[in-house]
Amino acid sequence: MEWLEGLEVGVGVGDLRGVIVRANRFLAALTGHLPAELVGRSVHELVPATAWPIIEEHRALRRAGQASSFRIDLTAKAGSARPVLVQGAPWLDSAGQVVGSVVLVTPVREIRAGFARIPAGRVAGCPLTPREREVATAIRGVESTRALAAAMGVSTHTVHAHLQSAFRKLGVSSRVGLVGAFDCGACAEGRFVCPKRRGPGAR
Repeated sequence: MEWLEGLEVGVGVGDLRGVIVRANRFLAALTGHLPAELVGRSVHELVPATAWPIIEEHRALRRAGQASSFRIDLTAKAGSARPVLVQGAPWLDSAGQVVGSVVLVTPVREIRAGFARIPAGRVAGCPLTPREREVATAIRGVESTRALAAAMGVSTHTVHAHLQSAFRKLGVSSRVGLVGAFDCGACAEGRFVCPKRRGPGAR
């Protein structure tokens, strides 16, 4: 699992009790610890007590074999809080039994910085507005509307409205369809061409 150390995202593995058994350097840096200092700690030690119910809610989903995403504040060693987006999935043994969780932890600040790199204004030939392009880009790695809204700093109602508008403009009815239409249309590159549908300005 040495490849985990090269990722520019926090990666952690915990058992069914919520005890950390593996953490990469990026995750350790987010908390101000060394990787070895995180091993053996309860995840509850890394978040404020007010967030414990959220942790337990998502641990229950892991035990049921489900993945999920949520926003939470990590408590650093120095006591400061760092907002992060957590994407978790069940950790399975060789027999396919759930034995814990695997999580990817991304600082919200970095997600917002990524949004800022999306070209401002409309892209010629692409029917989506800049905000709709942000949503189409962000939903790839986010399970829930609530987590996406938290990462973008807007309400779930706003995210839902952008999604519905993008669905309508690209002629799709699901998030998977939106990502596929966005990719094949290459809106971010200034053209919209999809085998199933041609949008304004297609070439």
